[in-house]
Amino acid sequence: MSTYDTYHTDDLDALLSDVRRLLNEDAPPAPRPARPAAEPPAADPDATRTFRPAAADPEATRAFRPVRPEEANAARPPWEAPDFAGTYRGGADGPVVRSASVHARPAARPASAAASASAGAARPAAPSAASQAAGMARRQPAAEARRQPAGEAAVRPARRREDPYAAHARPAPEPEEDEDDEELEPPRKPHRFRRFVLKLLLVLVVLFAALTAASRLLASQPEYDGEYTLGARKDGVSTILLIGTDAGGTRTDTLMLLRVGTSDDTMSLVSIPRDTRVNGSYSVPKINGVYGVNGGGEEGMTMLLQRVAECIGFYPDGYLLVNLDSFVELVDIMGGVTFDVPQDMYYADPSQNLYINLQAGEQTLNGEQAMGLVRFRSGYAQADLTRGSVQRDFVSAAADQWVGPGLILKAPQLLAWLNGNVETDLSVRNLAWLAWAVLGADQVNTEMLPGTAVNMAGSYYILDAAGVADVVNRCLNPYARDITTADLQIRTS
Repeated sequence: MSTYDTYHTDDLDALLSDVRRLLNEDAPPAPRPARPAAEPPAADPDATRTFRPAAADPEATRAFRPVRPEEANAARPPWEAPDFAGTYRGGADGPVVRSASVHARPAARPASAAASASAGAARPAAPSAASQAAGMARRQPAAEARRQPAGEAAVRPARRREDPYAAHARPAPEPEEDEDDEELEPPRKPHRFRRFVLKLLLVLVVLFAALTAASRLLASQPEYDGEYTLGARKDGVSTILLIGTDAGGTRTDTLMLLRVGTSDDTMSLVSIPRDTRVNGSYSVPKINGVYGVNGGGEEGMTMLLQRVAECIGFYPDGYLLVNLDSFVELVDIMGGVTFDVPQDMYYADPSQNLYINLQAGEQTLNGEQAMGLVRFRSGYAQADLTRGSVQRDFVSAAADQWVGPGLILKAPQLLAWLNGNVETDLSVRNLAWLAWAVLGADQVNTEMLPGTAVNMAGSYYILDAAGVADVVNRCLNPYARDITTADLQIRTS
């Protein structure tokens, strides 16, 4: 019989001891030093779980066993002591082995007659060697199957454990933005004043557009229809007499003939010298005194139109009379006129409340300065002749500067000025046509009726019939036929 037959087959510690002894040339194993027994920790009645300290054997794993509070102070078997190591033989139960992987349990002992009877009633018999061999035989195929490669046997794939921190390692997807969830800017507070100004401008523009369209549709060309007409007329041509009176309103110091043509988009200004000698039994037969001598008003205007017709060969198609005070107001409404003053001008007449003081050079003239410019004549070598030329140049410059987009905004003021300061025989429709004709003109010609200044018991201006006929046909004649010297009634003596 071999040495291994003397031991029970299930005594694992004995088998391991024999193996160590054989490997160490049958040297007996050194006894393990025993640690002094440690007192168990006091039981805490409130504790629900007690943790046991690690076993004395360094190879043994730490085991945890839940203990109820009522069992904390109960008597324990020796093999359940925390410092137990090795074997324990107590009474009839036999030795107790401390296992490294399971709780301490009584070890099987050799069967004996007396012990078998008493132990068999207390606990079940230990498994035999045959049963252990059968169990190992059952476990071995499963272990080998786990070690087989994937190609030889179908092995269930191991479940992949997900990293609990993987979600923190990669950024979370951003939520999709909804168009309805976009942050909207708070509504701004409306600017009431700005809206009011815009509405006002819109109303003005619409009103002006409406007036423009209406004036276009209602515009009517002024034409002389009296008994002294000369027959057929040129298409779209009219001649208007412009009159400017002095402060007293009796003397017409400014006389100009305005010819406008819509067919050729031209405009002409021809001045009549104020000292022009005219027909009539006047103490001073000058054309500037005709209106006042005849009492002014409608009768005075009728005589003035007649004397003008004798000088040019036909009756004008209408007239516009403006006094000097309204002229000053008109210049101020339009913002002044930029003009090149030909020379220094100084004149003072307290009786007429007239004071002129202008420096030569280009400058912007206001209403008062413009009035002094058109009335000044004493400093010129040719007196009234040069004044007439300056007046024509000033009117031409004013028309060129005033016609533009700014005229729209000033239309209400201009209409009010026309209503209160201008005398005319033209209708509203005639004025609308005249305005469109002036706005459409792209060329302005200025002339003066030719003649000679003489001294005949006073200073007079004698017209030259041939020269007048030429200027009239070039710049003034609205009729189809030409004016001849036979049509003129010029006084020369």
